[in-house]
Amino acid sequence: MGRRPRNTDPHYAKLITIRTENARLLLLPEAQLNQIVGRVIAKYQEWFSIVIFAYAVLGNHLHILARAPRKNLWRFEQAVNREIAKRVNRLRNRRGHFWERRYDEQMAAEESDIIEAFLYVICNAVSHGLVEHPALWPGLNCYSHVFDEKDRVFTFTNFTAYNRCKATKTGKRVSLRDFQTEHRLQLTPLPQFEHLSPEERRVVISKLISQRILRLKHERKVQGLGFLGREVIMRQRFTDVPRHVKRLPKPICYTKSWEAKQRFMQWFLPWVEMYREASRRFRSGDFLVRFPDNCLMPPCHYSPPI
Repeated sequence: MGRRPRNTDPHYAKLITIRTENARLLLLPEAQLNQIVGRVIAKYQEWFSIVIFAYAVLGNHLHILARAPRKNLWRFEQAVNREIAKRVNRLRNRRGHFWERRYDEQMAAEESDIIEAFLYVICNAVSHGLVEHPALWPGLNCYSHVFDEKDRVFTFTNFTAYNRCKATKTGKRVSLRDFQTEHRLQLTPLPQFEHLSPEERRVVISKLISQRILRLKHERKVQGLGFLGREVIMRQRFTDVPRHVKRLPKPICYTKSWEAKQRFMQWFLPWVEMYREASRRFRSGDFLVRFPDNCLMPPCHYSPPI
C-alpha cells in the first residue's frame, strides 16, 4: 500500500508531528536552537497564512496544532521542515538526514477533539516524563504564549541571498541586516473559546491544563515513573538517543471517542478509495479524470504520444 493521501480540507485542525533521524536529540533545547525554530515557524506561518493553536519542540520531535485556510498546510510543513533541518544541521556542525520520515498529520475528528490535541501539545513534555510542568520545559513551547496572547517576534535571516550577494559583490561590504526580516509567531484562540474575553480564556485553559497535569503525574506515579528534570535535560547531548521510542504510525484522525472515529472513517475511507482510483487513472494517461475535493494531485510520470 502506498502512502496515505493528504486531505487539505481547510475546516479541519491538524496535529502535525515530525521526529528527528533515529530519534536523536537534535532539537535539544538551548537559546540558539529555540531562536532558530521560532524564526522558521514564524516566517512560514506568515508566508502561508497558517492558523496555529499550539506548538511544542521537544528534544527529538516537534508538534504543531494548526489549520490552513488556504489548503496549503503541506507547503508550510515542507518549508518549515526543510529550513529547520538546514539550520540546525549547521548549528550542530553535522550533515545528512535530519528527519526520520515525512511528517504525520492527524485531523481532529470533531471540534471537541481540538481541545484534546491542544492539551496534548502543551503538556507533551510532562507526558514524556521530562518535566513536571510545561512552564519548566526549557525548549520552545506555547505555554506562556497561550496565557499572555502576545505575538512572539523573531528575526529571520536569508543566508542564501546574503551569501549570493557577497559572492557577486567582490570587495564591497554587504550588511547582514539587509537580508533580515521580522516575523510574528501568532497563536489563535481555540474555536470553543473565541467568544470569551482573554481573562476568561486564561481561567478556563489554566483549569484544563492543571487537570491534565495532575492526571499525567498520577499515571506516572502509578507506573513507578518519575521526571528527568530541567538540570538533567540540559546536561544531555544532541547525539544521545532515548532508550524507548515509539515507531508505530499515527492514526489519521485525533480523537478519544470511538463514535467520533467511526463517523470520521465513514467519509474518509471512501474519499481515499476515490483518490486512489483517480490517481491510478491519471497516471495511466487519463488527464481528464476528476479527483475528490481537498486532495493533492499526484505527480505524473506519463507522457502521451505526440
